[in-house]
Order: sequence, then structure tokens, then C-alpha cells
Amino acid sequence: MFLALKFSRAFAPTQSFNDSPEAASAPMAVNDVRIQLLRVLKDCHAIDALRLGLRVQATQCVKELWLLRSDLYGCIARHHSQTEASRRINALLPCFDGWLPSRQLTRV
Repeated sequence: MFLALKFSRAFAPTQSFNDSPEAASAPMAVNDVRIQLLRVLKDCHAIDALRLGLRVQATQCVKELWLLRSDLYGCIARHHSQTEASRRINALLPCFDGWLPSRQLTRV
């Protein structure tokens, strides 16, 4: 029992992940960014939106997801309006914070 207690203390985290100073400035995980991009397409149900959703799911890195923004914009604009597309794409900017240089994070 003593050995088990000693073992569990040795590997117990000293602080939770959310309490660490790095967590506040850490970028979102790639999968979280992917989920946010898929959410902007949630009410677009035509075949082009479905294809774009598959492309978003197939991407391997955040930079590839960033490059899909213009395709997302076009799809949303076709299904809703350019104003709505701009609003949704601009709302995605915080997802890319920490992954890309801040000079690239420009609004549409």
C-alpha cells in the first residue's frame, strides 16, 4: 500500500491544466479549430457545403484550415449573404490566434 501511495503522488499533477499559465496563452487544438470551421457551415446543406465539410475534416494542420477560409466564405455567401459570410469568417479569427502570425489574422 505504501508503494502505491508513493507511486500515485509521484505522478499526480501539481496543478490542473486550466490553472497553468501556459493554458491561458496556448492556442486551440487543431481539432477544436476544425470543429469551429464546421460550425460555420452548420446550416448550409447543399452538396458544395457537404464537400467543403469533408475537406475541413481531412485537413492535417491549422495552416491548411486557414487557407479554406475563402472557400468557407464563398459557400456561406451563396447560402446566406456576403454580410453573414463576413460575420462568420471574422468570428473565426480567435481560433487561429497562436497558430499564425498576428499580421495574417486580418478581417474579411
